[in-house]
Amino acid sequence: MITENEIRKLSTLAKLEVKEEEIPDLLDKIGLILEYAKSLDGIEITEQTPERFIDFSQLREDEVTPSFNEREITSNAFEREDGFFKLRKRNENE
Repeated sequence: MITENEIRKLSTLAKLEVKEEEIPDLLDKIGLILEYAKSLDGIEITEQTPERFIDFSQLREDEVTPSFNEREITSNAFEREDGFFKLRKRNENE
């Protein structure tokens, strides 16, 4: 089970504003999610393989097709460098 303090810590880590009156409702909702996740532990999947669920005969062949050129893709960029978009550093305090 999750505690109120863990809700507060999670909200801080996720940079979410959670009001004190919202915490009891979040405890219930997150508790249900955790119970559901715990219930999945009982499912036996060791014998399951992806091939069992995918019909590989229905997949298309990979085909190389022309793409846009680098100059065309970055033509609207404010700045570019070595064929990539150049972005400004983000201030953590924003």
